[in-house]
Amino acid sequence: MTLSPETSAMLSALMTLNGLFLSGVLWQLKNGKKQANRVLALLFLGIALRMGKTLVFYLGGRSVMFYFNITIGFFLAIGPLLWLYTCFFLHKEFKFQQKHWIHFVPGLIFCVFSPFIVPNHELLWWNLTYIAVLGQMLGYLVWIGVRLFLQVSSLTTLIRKWLWGLWAAVFIIWLTFVAHFLIDFPVPFIGIMLYLMVMYAMVYLGLTHSKLFIADKGKYYSSSLSQTNAQQYAQELQQMMSNEKPYLNPDLTLAKLAQSLNITTHTLSQVINEQFHQTYAEFVAHYRIEAAKQALVAPDNPPKKIASIAFEVGFNTLSAFNTLFKKQTGMTPSSFRKENS
Repeated sequence: MTLSPETSAMLSALMTLNGLFLSGVLWQLKNGKKQANRVLALLFLGIALRMGKTLVFYLGGRSVMFYFNITIGFFLAIGPLLWLYTCFFLHKEFKFQQKHWIHFVPGLIFCVFSPFIVPNHELLWWNLTYIAVLGQMLGYLVWIGVRLFLQVSSLTTLIRKWLWGLWAAVFIIWLTFVAHFLIDFPVPFIGIMLYLMVMYAMVYLGLTHSKLFIADKGKYYSSSLSQTNAQQYAQELQQMMSNEKPYLNPDLTLAKLAQSLNITTHTLSQVINEQFHQTYAEFVAHYRIEAAKQALVAPDNPPKKIASIAFEVGFNTLSAFNTLFKKQTGMTPSSFRKENS
């Protein structure tokens, strides 16, 4: 389809303005997925600025070739940005680190030398350069596609469809540039239309599925506790429970246990919830029941009364002991003793 220069420029301006607006919205979202949203904002900004070259070519001027070269640098960043964004969903604890900057070195190099590059499709070196640029994006698309395929079972249906949708959108845009390079395919129209469709699809999904962009405000969403520290506290807690046996004290509370570990009650509660997937009461009851099981099968003569064992392991009432013991083992204390004697 052939469009007039004015129409192509108008569509390019519309797409660029929409892209800038959407990127700005994603950039300022701060509820839990800040890094992922900002990477996605840069991804769409890069595509928008690359597509916006149609408007720049229409306006003309000395900056045309410079802008064209800069957008090649943006194009080289699209693959790495899509890869980074995917990693935020594939790995729960993924964070952008300094080592990830290496993925953007080719794009930065192209931007630095862009004032000295004069594109010419009749020259071999330029054609080879453009093929390398297209090949770089294809490499990232293949890499991301393989990762999504291998880890599909770890993703929810919504996130899986979202990531594959983004992958397909970038792949189709890549195909339009390949077609343009090989057969002079009308990228300005097809590419802009595809980009606008993806942007509006994002707006729709953002309104109907906010979890894609905004993390759930769980109980500990504002906690500064790192995964490393949480694991360390969990290990210290297990050692204390095994060596010092504080659960034998019927007056043990969350506050007392936290004080023994020299951490806050909120931190201890988070560690127990997230590292052991239990509440404080369930966590302590588990240790008490395990101690009771050992006492029930101990070769005492005469055997200790069940009530005595219940109080020795930290329970305040026999009824609470019987209820929790059956819940954890599937049998009463007396049945457990008979079966294991």
